[in-house]
Amino acid sequence: MFMINPAQATSLLKRPLVKEEKIAFVGSTCLGDALIAMVTVNNLVSNGYRVDVFSDYLKDLQAWFPWVKILPQVNFNCTDMNPDQQTQEIFASYPTVMHMYNSKLAEQLKTQHPNSIILSQSPLYKARMSMVDIQAALCQSEFNLKNIVRKNNIQIPAAAELVARKHCNRIVVHPTSSLARKNWPKNKFIKLSQKLAQLNYESCFIVAPHERASWQDVVNYGIALPEFASLNETAAFIYESAFFIGNDSGIGHLASNLGVPTVSIILRNGVATQWRPTWAPGVVVLSPSWLNPRPIKEKLWQHFISVAMVLRKFEQLSSLVV
Repeated sequence: MFMINPAQATSLLKRPLVKEEKIAFVGSTCLGDALIAMVTVNNLVSNGYRVDVFSDYLKDLQAWFPWVKILPQVNFNCTDMNPDQQTQEIFASYPTVMHMYNSKLAEQLKTQHPNSIILSQSPLYKARMSMVDIQAALCQSEFNLKNIVRKNNIQIPAAAELVARKHCNRIVVHPTSSLARKNWPKNKFIKLSQKLAQLNYESCFIVAPHERASWQDVVNYGIALPEFASLNETAAFIYESAFFIGNDSGIGHLASNLGVPTVSIILRNGVATQWRPTWAPGVVVLSPSWLNPRPIKEKLWQHFISVAMVLRKFEQLSSLVV
């Protein structure tokens, strides 16, 4: 699964963790990062540590993580470049505060809190393995945890009565992401969905509420554009779908986390190595390796991934999934 190079072992902690004390875990403001970070939280909890998670995305998914307390993200208010009194009071009750990534809050809290650490400062974050495996490796090298797993212990809410992959011909398509440069072109997603329709698959495009106006026209091509009131509803819809196709995005990680096979369209191999979804079976579509140097690849990569390439990868995945 993963191996630790002794040279990579470090000590971010300024004092040992104590099981009787509660840990504040400040999640990322990105969905994929937040789900991946829950691997660390899960291993901490299973080893007897008490953890409170701060994350807006995960708060919406509290029913899927019933084994841990999830609180809203703390909004950092800056006064003379120091955390305000309310923020300091929130975290003062936690002997240890963990941040997945650096942020203004993390940087400033380090000057106010005796044991506030930033996990991404570990050299493991530069390792050539998936971010899920990096979290598991971190639990071993930084916290010396036992019986480490690469799962985040997401659980299907019993009351929801959901059925895994219930809609065997439904494909969730996520054609957007947090950055425009990571997005495969809209017209290609539409053409891909038309090709999939010829194979008797139903494509459902999922976009954020603020993106709907730009994507409303896809219904003219017979493509569904469902609307959800919450991330919880989105997760339920994805869980009952058969496949996921999309850009490098948090929704792809959510789909994989829910056991849905994924096709991820990613701009370069280095990004795919760390950031491809890795919980469920999945394939990655990359631009040609000869498309270099990096600035050119980042500008032109979408033009070198054809609809046919993505369709072939999907057919390869679907043939492997029963």
